[in-house]
Amino acid sequence: EQIQSSGKVSLGDFLQSLPEQGAALNTNVNNGGSGASRINLRGLDGTSTSQRTLVLLNGRRMIATGTGAVTGNGVDINTIPIAVVERIEVLKDGASSVYGSDAIGGVVNIITKKSFDGLDFNAYEGRSTHGDGNTVDLSVTAGVASDKGSFMFSGGFFDQQPVFAGDRSWSNTQLDYDWNGNVTKIGSSRVPDGRILSPNIPGLPAGDSYTYDPTRSGCAVSADPTKKPNPACFRPFNAAALPPNGDLYNFQPFNYNVTPNRRVNLFAAGEVKLSESVPVKAFFESSLTHRESAYQLAPEPLIIGAGGVDVTVSKDSFYNPFGLDFTQVTRRLNEFGLRRQSQTADTFRAVGGLNGQLPFGWSWDAALIYGHTDWANINQGNIWQTRLQNAVGPSFLDPKTNTVTCGTAAAPIGGGCVPLNLFGGAGSINPAAAKYLGITTVSSVTNELTSVQLNTAGELPVTLLADRPLGLAVGYEYRFEQGSDTPDAITAGGEDSNGTRVATGGNFHTNEVYAELSIPIANHLPGVENLEATASARVFDYSNFGTDYTYKFGGRYSPLSDVTFRGTYSTAYRAPNVADLFTGNFDNFPTASDPCSVTTPGSQLDQNCVAQGVPSGGSGQTDTQLRVTNGGNPRLKPETAKTYTVGVVLEPSMVKSLSFTVDYYHIDITNAISTQGAPFILNQCYPSNGATPNPAACAAIQRDNQSFITRVTDLSSNVGGLKTAGVDIGARYTIPTEGFGRFGFTFDGNFLQYFDQIQPDGTVIHGRGNFDIGQINGGIQGVYPTFKALGGVAWGLGGLGVGGTVHYTGNIKQCAAADGTSTGGLCSNNPLHMERDVGAYASIDAVVSYAFKSTAGTTTLAAGVNNLFDAAPRLIYGALEPNSDPTAYDFMGRFVYVRIGQRL
Repeated sequence: EQIQSSGKVSLGDFLQSLPEQGAALNTNVNNGGSGASRINLRGLDGTSTSQRTLVLLNGRRMIATGTGAVTGNGVDINTIPIAVVERIEVLKDGASSVYGSDAIGGVVNIITKKSFDGLDFNAYEGRSTHGDGNTVDLSVTAGVASDKGSFMFSGGFFDQQPVFAGDRSWSNTQLDYDWNGNVTKIGSSRVPDGRILSPNIPGLPAGDSYTYDPTRSGCAVSADPTKKPNPACFRPFNAAALPPNGDLYNFQPFNYNVTPNRRVNLFAAGEVKLSESVPVKAFFESSLTHRESAYQLAPEPLIIGAGGVDVTVSKDSFYNPFGLDFTQVTRRLNEFGLRRQSQTADTFRAVGGLNGQLPFGWSWDAALIYGHTDWANINQGNIWQTRLQNAVGPSFLDPKTNTVTCGTAAAPIGGGCVPLNLFGGAGSINPAAAKYLGITTVSSVTNELTSVQLNTAGELPVTLLADRPLGLAVGYEYRFEQGSDTPDAITAGGEDSNGTRVATGGNFHTNEVYAELSIPIANHLPGVENLEATASARVFDYSNFGTDYTYKFGGRYSPLSDVTFRGTYSTAYRAPNVADLFTGNFDNFPTASDPCSVTTPGSQLDQNCVAQGVPSGGSGQTDTQLRVTNGGNPRLKPETAKTYTVGVVLEPSMVKSLSFTVDYYHIDITNAISTQGAPFILNQCYPSNGATPNPAACAAIQRDNQSFITRVTDLSSNVGGLKTAGVDIGARYTIPTEGFGRFGFTFDGNFLQYFDQIQPDGTVIHGRGNFDIGQINGGIQGVYPTFKALGGVAWGLGGLGVGGTVHYTGNIKQCAAADGTSTGGLCSNNPLHMERDVGAYASIDAVVSYAFKSTAGTTTLAAGVNNLFDAAPRLIYGALEPNSDPTAYDFMGRFVYVRIGQRL
């Protein structure tokens, strides 16, 4: 219930959408294999890019944003107005030696227009054919340009409405799979009518737990706070199914598949020639983005005992009809309203500098970059835990005021305390009690980047057997980063039922120098049409990590103009960023269950559980989500990596405008920074395969006096390693015809050889073709198929254009856990040999456009459909998202849109 999808486009979708904006764009893919889309792909969730892929704007760093700068590891690509983008350069192999930290997986350099003369307006509106997800996108760009300089301004407004999980057939309930082909709709045992987890209560039919039944005669729920609950209205709880066959609660209708999002962008850039005689220009860039978004969950599931709040519902509570103390009670607090998080993020970035030409022909530039993000979160719908004991403790009806009062007649409790009625059925809680216990919390996060860059590049007076001299680029960068994470006092004090968050902050700085050498060796010789090499190195000194260096070698060889062989070898370095180091500890609730829930007495697993204080036979804890504490770690070490790529480019001269590329990539990361995942920690402490329990893992697990797990601590750490390899293939073909228009075809595909995550104990989790990475991350995103592809076709004649795109994701496997439950296990270690195929997935987008000129300028009209055939996501049972993975499949459904653009 705790995690929802972002509903935003991925980086790949962002790149794909650019041509639809009417801009004349070029995407340059530099030599090398893959990496940008292979490492930490699930980080490309639409809000922020992968922390191992460096995103630059005009070759300079951007400020980290996302869901709060410290808590989000990446750049929000939505802060870049599409209207000002000229082209995108993608360097797919490791580029740490040139661009520094975060470039292990590659570099995406978004280049904006240098000048713009005129006025351009674009309006976009669309919605799904399900009647939701309405989206409006408006932008205006204006500029002037002359030989003395230029100025450009762009402003945009974006508004996306939500899509609820209850409005899609595949997500309207959580689903369970029994590994025999049967799918069951399931829900939460925390129900609005409440549940007492106490077996065989005297006076009631035999049962292991009980709930209030408002359908019984005389048991209609009363909002009168002075009415005592009737014990005869309780019956045994039926946890077998959702209503009408059971009592489970369906929380999905309240959750989002696509979150609402509103954004305002402002961007300005310009340059001016300072002198006619000296080639020097001054330039600036600035941007400001204000984003508002919201997350929503079903009402708070209050859990007393059973792994929740450690309080006792007193036998002397006015609302306790049984005269017994209860230590395990749950109730869905509908009267408190939905749990909502309202977020605002303001991101500012400014760049100023000079560039020009040196007397001997070299170019140079100097720039100062400053970025700042302020993020605030307002959280509603949770409860004030430290007030709960008084609210469920002794209480009485005060005859003087005719109000139910906390405490006893001899010792009433003041301070605004209002008793909580947990036994009167849904709707029976006094609004005053909800006001007393309900809280609104506010937390804030800031992130700041200051950088100075100096660069120069030019030709050296050295020529080998080529008609071009050697080229050299050198540069220096100073970078200072700092961040703070400040929750309110209630959250920091552990009084918020949403979880504890600890205030933290910190900073670091670095000095770096780099050099890149281009070496044209030979060309236009027999058997050597072109032969060239590149070499680069970067030395850096971090205030918190010391000094190190990276390097890269690359080469290209064309025996003839039709064929080019290419390859690179590089080392890379990723220093922990502000989020890795200084994020305050916070709680979340991933998919995970207690391995000691039910054990066979005397078994290996049972013995390991008993050694940790669990009774023989099991704890009986049936939760499928556990409280996990995550957070930054200032003791982290940097990641290092080795990358090599080899490939070939075919451009047959006999077929004009046809090209093929095939590239093999291999990336090996050590000291990878990540969390271990709660399922891994639990299995390390309670192994069932004869392995020795890991004391460090056991120390990270907390249980209450009923042996229920209350918390698993899983802070960021250097977990081990990450290795991946595969083959990228690409094809481009353009066919101009006489009288029939121009046809274009594109194809990009990836064959994944392996994607392995190495755990701290050396265990290798094989992600390729499995949902294993998703499982060790608590069911949160991990689709790495053996093959995935993106293909497109376009046709244009005069001002008319038609295009289509196919998104294809290959099949993966999902496997049963060791106990055969539907939450799944690791296919790379599948003792039960129980598995299911998550089939391949494909969706098709189509667009038609028409451009014409008039006295008002150039007008462009377009209409399109995304996910033309309304392909539903593939079901992944046990995934924490609604039965699927939003990074791999479309959660919106068929989406129809129109766009109009006007250029003056």
